[in-house]
Amino acid sequence: TERVAASYVMNTLNIGQKVTLIAGLRAENEDTDYAAMYMPKPVSGFPVPANSMKDTTSAASQLVWLPNVNVAISPLSFLKVRLAAYKALARPDFNMRLDRYIAGRPAEVGTQFQVYVGNPNLKTARAWNFEINPAVYSHTIGLVSFSAYYKHIDDMYHMLNRFNTVGDSLLQRFDIRWASQMKTTPYDLTLPYNSPKPVKVWGFEFEHQINFKFLPGLLKNIILSYNASIVRSEAVIYGSRTITYVDSSGRFPLTKSKNILVERKQKLEGMPEFFGNISLGYDIGKFSGRLSVFHQGEHNISYSATGLGDQVTNAFTRMDLALKQGLTSYLSVFLNLSNLTNIEDGISIYNRVFERRLFDRSEKYGMTADFGITAEF
Repeated sequence: TERVAASYVMNTLNIGQKVTLIAGLRAENEDTDYAAMYMPKPVSGFPVPANSMKDTTSAASQLVWLPNVNVAISPLSFLKVRLAAYKALARPDFNMRLDRYIAGRPAEVGTQFQVYVGNPNLKTARAWNFEINPAVYSHTIGLVSFSAYYKHIDDMYHMLNRFNTVGDSLLQRFDIRWASQMKTTPYDLTLPYNSPKPVKVWGFEFEHQINFKFLPGLLKNIILSYNASIVRSEAVIYGSRTITYVDSSGRFPLTKSKNILVERKQKLEGMPEFFGNISLGYDIGKFSGRLSVFHQGEHNISYSATGLGDQVTNAFTRMDLALKQGLTSYLSVFLNLSNLTNIEDGISIYNRVFERRLFDRSEKYGMTADFGITAEF
């Protein structure tokens, strides 16, 4: 059960004819209860024996203040500059905060025990955003805009994936209340956590829209628009490092090894470093057509604790076509063809220690077509 209550106040102030200031403050309170069933010990047989399942409930509550300031400046008739500073939030997934403990093996023999836990203490991520966007417009060059931005994110949530450990020390490190059911058996632990240090994201965006009405003949019906984004990010995440030590607790000193928690600088998950779109259109009479090409660079999905098995989404380029023909003043037909290039949506496993990349899986959805009639009254 998720309950979110919010309120805001906003004011628009015009300073002369060339400057507009919009300032506001939003307060957002989140109060969430997570209820689930759990088995305190392994069971067998069907049906499940009575009284083998119990209730567990966790809760999360947080009040976030979100101020924002936007300034629009028009020093010249063809130039507008927008400045923005605002705070935003992002909530963790339901399964991250659920007070869960799942233990088992992917196979009966020869595989490591896996443990997945939730983190009821997980905080909502909060980001300060700063943007500047100058835009120039004229009848010949069209609209040209450039944006630069910077994000400072506190308490960004990540997943610690498959950290090989023993006992409860790592669970206690993240203030998770579950006691490990495997006291001396090594197991791979996966849990969510908030970033120990702020995450930084910065980038640039460029966009150009132009209508070629100044060209002669049929060329004046061409419309072109394109945009590109370059994104960079820096996040501090947790990983593991294997160390050796001498155990002198017994009768004879023994050299042993164990994994310790370390901090690593990585790129933010789910953040492509480059993506762009080009759209070429043609409008004549009641006909309108658009051919667009979209490209997205690769990006990280998740990081493994050891760096041996990070998941990466592969880059792809897709092409779409949209056609519309007016029949009357209120009736038109349209045809949309998506994924003309039949792209492959693929994921690779990246070994950062030895700089190796392996194919993991891919899917092809093929081309899809939508045909319909639009009536406007």
